[in-house]
Amino acid sequence: ILVGALQLLRLILPGLRLFLPERQGHGVASAAGLLYWGIGWVFPVITAVMVFAQPAELTTGEWLILACAGAVGVWSAYALLIEPNWIIVRAYDLPVSRAAASLDGVRIVHVSDTHWRRPGKLVSRVIRRIKSLRPDIICLTGDLADDLDSPSSSSVRAVRQFFQGLHAPRGIYVVLGDWDGLAENWTAVERAMAESSSVHLLNDAVHCLSFPDTDVLILGRAPAHLGSRPNFMATLPGEGFRLVLHHYPFGAIRAAELGADLYLAGHTHGGQIRLPWLGGPYWSARGGQDRVGRTLPRRFNAGLHKVGQTWVHISSGLGTRGGDAPPIRFCCRPEIALLTLCKVGHEGGLEKCTGLPIS
Repeated sequence: ILVGALQLLRLILPGLRLFLPERQGHGVASAAGLLYWGIGWVFPVITAVMVFAQPAELTTGEWLILACAGAVGVWSAYALLIEPNWIIVRAYDLPVSRAAASLDGVRIVHVSDTHWRRPGKLVSRVIRRIKSLRPDIICLTGDLADDLDSPSSSSVRAVRQFFQGLHAPRGIYVVLGDWDGLAENWTAVERAMAESSSVHLLNDAVHCLSFPDTDVLILGRAPAHLGSRPNFMATLPGEGFRLVLHHYPFGAIRAAELGADLYLAGHTHGGQIRLPWLGGPYWSARGGQDRVGRTLPRRFNAGLHKVGQTWVHISSGLGTRGGDAPPIRFCCRPEIALLTLCKVGHEGGLEKCTGLPIS
């Protein structure tokens, strides 16, 4: 029934947008919310009430129905209350052939799609975990906050708490995503970021970090709705270690053509809902196409990859999609990534998962 409903949803989507409005998107998130809350919570509760309201002894079939409803309820509670807060740190050693000796051991923390909704313990835990990684550089690739109705909203206060708690000797570099820059009080978020002198917002801008024997060039791409320049990535300098930050994964194709050393992106949330052994529901990387219609394969929805000679890391994000979408995760834990640069032959293992639940 669920598969059939989703197929029907694809057919009636244009009309459905009129009846399932949301602040951003086209009704799909609203439909997902109705499915989740209806199947995941209403169905188990109503089933339990109807079964136990009967005066007669339960039949085998009724016990099976009740067990199914209980399993659905447990899954719904886990996806809503546990996994979104069960953060994993994934650590990678990145052998970079052109890395100068002074870059050997440089630690880059990559975080994306925080979608902060309120300040508090979760923000503090994330800050402590990032600090424990002793990053030299922190990179954030968009979708910072939701619920920006007023300058004093909880999201603005969460962004302020987050950036005030972060520190990296070589700076914090931020690019914006499709949820950023749209609210009327977005300037309150920018002011909250500006309160930290180490935060650099890169909207189609390049920042240079000088090391003893080379430079690190960090290029940040603005999203299209904020007026990104058509071929700004081509301004990437030809010398030094070149790091590109963009919210969307598809930019990795162009970055590889330009010879970038490392490309960091987010947007996908790793699929947010994944099935064991089957992965997420998408057949190609989320986020659309580049300007000439090229897309990335499905595996680029999350993880570390290589396009040509360019390392590409797509973050599964820390938060969950905003709007009417249910704030859930399943088999797709929120992540913080630690990328340590090293010279070829010194990598000592590509990935080291160091994540445990944050208490």
